[in-house]
This record gives sequence, structure tokens and C-alpha cells, in this order.
Amino acid sequence: MIAIGNRHQYNDIAIDIDYQGHAKIALAVHDQRDWVLNKKKDPDFSGYMRSGVGIPYNIGTKSGQSLASDMTQSIALALEKTGHNVVKIQTAHLDNPEEVYKRALECNADRVMIIRLDEWFCDTYTKTWLNFKVTASVFDEQGSHMAHKEISGKDTLGGSFWNPVRFARKAVPIAFKAKMELLLNATEIRDTLLKKEHNH
Repeated sequence: MIAIGNRHQYNDIAIDIDYQGHAKIALAVHDQRDWVLNKKKDPDFSGYMRSGVGIPYNIGTKSGQSLASDMTQSIALALEKTGHNVVKIQTAHLDNPEEVYKRALECNADRVMIIRLDEWFCDTYTKTWLNFKVTASVFDEQGSHMAHKEISGKDTLGGSFWNPVRFARKAVPIAFKAKMELLLNATEIRDTLLKKEHNH
């Protein structure tokens, strides 16, 4: 088992959103994970692969981009596929949350969606776990808060005694897709994006 140098895919993941829309959405994913903020991990950090004796090695993104950037791309693709017009806001983990909010508001979009990553990493030995805490907040064109939805937990994704590296490489993007669908298809989030339709 090679524990060093593993990468997981987060960009170009086909997330399915179960509602159509025509809203212009300013989208920002903001990495606020503690170990990225305190510079113990790079912005592309997405988890650990453990060696045969359990030593953890960092997993990065397959693209080499930051995890927030990859997630932004996949979520934007999903929203665009259902008819929304998405303006992607590039963020850095050291950006002040207020600054991210202001930059998104300046896009003159119908809705601002900010997705905050407080926790996201997988941990693989023979089994793979996913630890996550992600919050989506939606604001209207004036910047008034409309809704937020948080998902968090620690899930066991299964495992493979013989090839945990390959198992994790397949299982983690599938889990990412499922978590983002849970977040984006939540009634609270859907309703805010569909309200825009009713205003016309």
C-alpha cells in the first residue's frame, strides 16, 4: 500500500440538483478549517492516508487547486446544469468572512450563496471515514440573510483490506457528491432560489 502522494477528485463531480431555476447566483466556498487557517495544512488538504503501521500522510486534491476552489467548480456546474447563472467567487482561507460576503454582494446577483467549510477530511487505514461540517448560507440581492443549512458528522464509507488506497479514491468523491446533494437540495436552500422565480 502506498500511503504517500495520494490525491482525490473534487472538481468536475456531477452533483444532481433536483430543481430548475434562472437565478443569477454569486457562489463562494470559503475554507475555514482550523488546520488550514493555522497553516498546519495546505489549502488543497482533503484527508489522510495511513501507512501499514498507521502513520498518516496528507491527501491533496487531484487538480492541485485548493479544496474550496474544486468544490466551487463542482457546485457551480451543478447549478448551471439546472439553468442558473453562476458567478464564481474565488476565495482564500485567510480572507475575512465579511470580505467574502461583500465581494459576493458586489456581483449584483439575485442570490448570494456562501458555503463555509468548518471541517472536511477523510481518514483511511483499512476503512475510510469522512469528517465534515459544512454550512450553506443564502442572501438576497440586498444582502439580507434568507436561509442557512448545516450538515455535519463522521461517516464510515466502508473499506478494503487489500486496497484501501483505491477504495478511498473512489468512495470519497461519491461521498462528496452525496453530501453536496444533501446540502443543495435541502428545502431551505431550494426555497430561497425558487423565490427568485416567483418574484418575476
